[in-house]
Amino acid sequence: MDLDLNCVTSLLVLLEEGHYGRAAAALHLSQSALTKRIQRLEQQLGVCLLVRDAAGVAGATPAGARFAARAPALLEAARAACEAARADSPYTVRLGVPGPVGDFPERRHLVEVGRRLRQRHPGVRLVCRSVPLAATHACLVEGWVDVLWGASPPAPRAIVTSPLLDLERIAVVPAEHELADAQEVSAADVAASPLLYIPDVPPELMAPFLLADVRPVRHARLVASDGRDSRSFIRTIQPGQTAVIGASVWPSSIVKPGLRDLRIVDLPPIPMHVGRRRADRREPVRTLVQLLPEVAEAMRKNRWGSDDAVSS
Repeated sequence: MDLDLNCVTSLLVLLEEGHYGRAAAALHLSQSALTKRIQRLEQQLGVCLLVRDAAGVAGATPAGARFAARAPALLEAARAACEAARADSPYTVRLGVPGPVGDFPERRHLVEVGRRLRQRHPGVRLVCRSVPLAATHACLVEGWVDVLWGASPPAPRAIVTSPLLDLERIAVVPAEHELADAQEVSAADVAASPLLYIPDVPPELMAPFLLADVRPVRHARLVASDGRDSRSFIRTIQPGQTAVIGASVWPSSIVKPGLRDLRIVDLPPIPMHVGRRRADRREPVRTLVQLLPEVAEAMRKNRWGSDDAVSS
């Protein structure tokens, strides 16, 4: 039987959320893409899985309920089969990081994470993968990475999160911007400028960077950016515009010449979390989740100095 496991995962999230819009946001898909996944799964199984109403989803059909009850075990069995197939190869744990590998956390910190992980689990290899902001949770839910640096609540129920660190928000402006000579600015000052945003990033994840806790987003002057991560996002800034990023421990090297970074003094920090799949109970994965907050603390103390290579 040709069964797409991404479609199975999407069905479970949709049944949990009970709403196409919320489920699509949790999976970082468009509603039309989610609809196509559900239709494809129904075609593969040859049965109707959902009871649909004017709101979109009223619940599962009897066939859908039976399938959903067994689907988590199916997904876990598939992952276990993949691991068994790789049994003769070095055991790999995949860590998803925002943006280019080595930007945040810096490469030397990732090397240290790999070293500590191997101390606890000899033979385990850490591979770091870049995760686009528009698919942060989806990369974890769909199994492209095993652990996620930078999960943001609310997360899909399939993801377990734990606190990682808080990011202070800073404003990045061109050198000729009227605020460029200030080292510190207020949220009101920043809110008065046109703000960059990435259209593909779900609104709940983009909200802190649009100062949605200061005033309604509908009052903001938003400028769409084609950036996929913080580095490319910042590099699209044009004269008169502002970008807000989380930067408590972010290396200043991502701010290109001609730009200024300004501390926003009156906003709460952005909480970041580490995430893993709820069904993934492997010890190396759990160990990595425990190690990452230690790394975040060490980043603040800057106590590591090596800059070795890391897989990506």
